[in-house]
Amino acid sequence: MSAEERDKWNAAYRAGRFQSHFEGSRSVVVDWAEPLLPHRSRILDLGSGILRNSRGLAEKGHDVLAVDVAREAFQHADPWPGNLQPLVADLDHWPIPPAAFDLIIMVHYLNRKLLPLLGQALRPGGWLALEIRSPLPQEEHQPMPRYWLRSEEVETLFADLELAQFQVPTTESKSVKALLRRG
Repeated sequence: MSAEERDKWNAAYRAGRFQSHFEGSRSVVVDWAEPLLPHRSRILDLGSGILRNSRGLAEKGHDVLAVDVAREAFQHADPWPGNLQPLVADLDHWPIPPAAFDLIIMVHYLNRKLLPLLGQALRPGGWLALEIRSPLPQEEHQPMPRYWLRSEEVETLFADLELAQFQVPTTESKSVKALLRRG
């Protein structure tokens, strides 16, 4: 990620652009995954922002590594539980450890370079929870922004994972949601 893009995200958090997310509920895909996790799971939240998804999982006793390029996002989210580790890192260059996580979360963030590595970063039996902006049928003919994921890409991109739950985008959510499992 360029320094310009990192500065853009820090400025957005500083300006309070995501203030409404502080009190918002966490992602439905996290709600799908949580009951399936072993006690004290190791969780990776990619593009974690203000820790909305990470905080609740850490408060339930899971060890969470939350990674985001915007230091400012974490400053807005402070304080956090001791088993929640925020890490400021550029995910274009951060090495994801193999077979290290019981759950990986990628919500409202898409880094296509990371997608092939996500299955490898899961422990056997681990889960991948995705909620990513996706075009609605009436938007299919428009050029797709790089941070969108088409519904039909999920099974292709993660062919080595088992699709456990799936939801196509709707006018209310405008995101494809998927919960996938490593065998």
